[in-house]
Amino acid sequence: MIGSGFGGAIPAARLAEAGFDVTLLERGPWRDSVPVRSMGIGSRAPLPTGRHLFGGFLRSIRTPRGRITLNKRGFLEVYLSKGLKILSASNVGGGSHAYLALHMRPPEPGYWDAAGLSDADMERHYETLMSRMGTTVPGSAHRRNSIGSLVANSSVLSTDDDASALPMGLRLPEEPDAPRLISDDGLSRLESQPGRDGTFGSPGGGKTTLDAVYLYAAIRDHGLQVHDLTEAVLVRPAGPAVAGRWRVTARNLRSGRVQDHFADHVFVAAGTIGTLDLLLRSRQAPHGLNGMPRLGEKFFANGDLAFTCRLPDGRLTSPSIAVDGAVRCADGAHPLGEREWPLLIVSTLPTRDLPVPKFLKRRLRRNVIIAGMGKDRGGRVRLVDNSLVVDYEPSANPIYRDVTEAVAIVAAELGATVSDPGTPTTAHPMGGASLADSDDRGVVNLDGEVFGHPGLYVTDAAALPQPVGGPPSLTIGAWAEHVAARFIERNAPTGKRETPARKESTPEPTTINSWWGRHVVTRVVRDGCRRPALMAARDELLALAHGAVFELGCGDGINISLLDESRVTSYAAIDPSEELLFDARDVAAARRIPADIRWGVGEDVPFPDASFDTVITSYTLCSVRNPQEVLREIRRILRPGGVVLYLEHGLAPDPAVRRRQHLMDPISTRLLGNCHMSRSVSDSFQQAGFTIERMGAAYADGLPRYAGWLEWGVARPASDEPDMDGQAIQPAGHGSRSVPPTIEKTIEK
Repeated sequence: MIGSGFGGAIPAARLAEAGFDVTLLERGPWRDSVPVRSMGIGSRAPLPTGRHLFGGFLRSIRTPRGRITLNKRGFLEVYLSKGLKILSASNVGGGSHAYLALHMRPPEPGYWDAAGLSDADMERHYETLMSRMGTTVPGSAHRRNSIGSLVANSSVLSTDDDASALPMGLRLPEEPDAPRLISDDGLSRLESQPGRDGTFGSPGGGKTTLDAVYLYAAIRDHGLQVHDLTEAVLVRPAGPAVAGRWRVTARNLRSGRVQDHFADHVFVAAGTIGTLDLLLRSRQAPHGLNGMPRLGEKFFANGDLAFTCRLPDGRLTSPSIAVDGAVRCADGAHPLGEREWPLLIVSTLPTRDLPVPKFLKRRLRRNVIIAGMGKDRGGRVRLVDNSLVVDYEPSANPIYRDVTEAVAIVAAELGATVSDPGTPTTAHPMGGASLADSDDRGVVNLDGEVFGHPGLYVTDAAALPQPVGGPPSLTIGAWAEHVAARFIERNAPTGKRETPARKESTPEPTTINSWWGRHVVTRVVRDGCRRPALMAARDELLALAHGAVFELGCGDGINISLLDESRVTSYAAIDPSEELLFDARDVAAARRIPADIRWGVGEDVPFPDASFDTVITSYTLCSVRNPQEVLREIRRILRPGGVVLYLEHGLAPDPAVRRRQHLMDPISTRLLGNCHMSRSVSDSFQQAGFTIERMGAAYADGLPRYAGWLEWGVARPASDEPDMDGQAIQPAGHGSRSVPPTIEKTIEK
């Protein structure tokens, strides 16, 4: 799953709940809020409120000439072009942190008819979404700046407060100024507060966001894995040599490194601009996507146009909820003649937490924001010289004229002065990968699947067939619910791994991938594993690797370069260190051996039974939580006649050294990536039902004895025959010498 807005979080949660193994990639960070804190999320970025506004609001600025990233943890990305400005959120939870919490169906009936669906088909998805999001219609006590409160009498505008109310995703208190902290099923939320819970996020959680309502339970109860600050840059077919139909190349924004993720199904929901950019680049890339002749066409801006209306002197707005309601015409009034009155909504600036002087806040409270929406004729998105270009001409879209005239009428009724909004700015881009009945009319089918690319889906606003003409969150969410439901109907889960962090035997991420793990433990691993004595043993041992090879704990790829390409047909590996995996993939890319290198732990190897002829483990068994469980996994993935090549350090034969090792264990397990110096190598294999053919055992030169006792050789399941020809595999040089010369001199026993 790529993206965690309405198009990503909803299907991610639904599929995880249905038993599928789901990983979600999100370029933005977790946001610091009351509900996210109660979820136990450690790494959080502040919302752009208070002192964090100026430094944390902008993530990046994009133009047809490229992108400038200001703050990878920033809240919004701005795209600037000649005819249109586009705002895109960047958070775990996507646009639900920035939206105004409006939950409205498309204003015009029959929205889905042209796409081969119907409003009746989608109604159950609207109802499901509103139920889960806690949709409510705020009363007049919460909407302090409605048109009815700002305009006493009007022959043009309706002043009926009840008629102007709109459904919203807010947790409202009984008393508007007395919010309570509510805890439900382990999740805490502070009820909505006047002057907060708007465009800049909801610090207390009064506004319903997707991270709290969808992702939390899926992570806790169903094994959903969320990788924040991870930006997908390419989607390509994986090729026959690796597991999964699709390869998603993503950049870890913390380290800057690039890694591949493999999956049978990929759901693209990176926000309309992000989704179109990703698909266009993936089509342009070597060995990438093909077809999609209509990609980038039928792109819409939803007619978004916002105006600031300055009230006369002496009139101030009051702190209120994010939206105070709609602006509707009075009964029988037709101020635009035969043209339809557009959807207009009223809101105010959230001045409560602005880091500005009080006198300036007071001046800002004279402003009312009136935003219009409607159906535009659209434009086109394309890739030119590797930069995203949006072709959009506002003058060709009559909706902007209608909105401008309607706002002028409202301003006159308010006695307000209207500012010129300039180039239209939309927070609701949609289309470009639209739903259709064939690839000559659109990009995805009724199941959300891209034509000609089985297993690739688009579930965000990019797939919408036409502009919504109103707040699109509910429409996007219903589409995502629809695609998830169709997917679950047509596919059965193949078995889902438990989330590693929830398994007792799994190394804790804070140990492996903390600052200490990334910068200290990885340095120890790189330097310690390259000592001459160890390299000589590796050379001798790895000469035996053949066929399909799997390495448990590949580290930075030290063993990959020693494999014989004439004997090894494929290579797969796992490692729990994100930092070391980047280097391992770089090393593998330089070899002519097909490679599949993944994050993983030995207690839960992500490969099928009987997949490999050779398993390599070097300096790995010392650091796993449960050696017996790991070795059972190794037996499971070995083919009949397969062997394990091991080079491990562990319990020494000398009593004095053993005592030192037992004393060092509490320190080494904490500081050196869970390394157990007193773990017996031979006993571990034998207790797991392996027989071993030891090639050597010695103290490594240059290492303290408590850390330097080495054993290396060949292990095979005790029930296996020696090999398919009835002959035992003989280690190179076996019988003439037991250890390489560089280690032989250090042997004392």
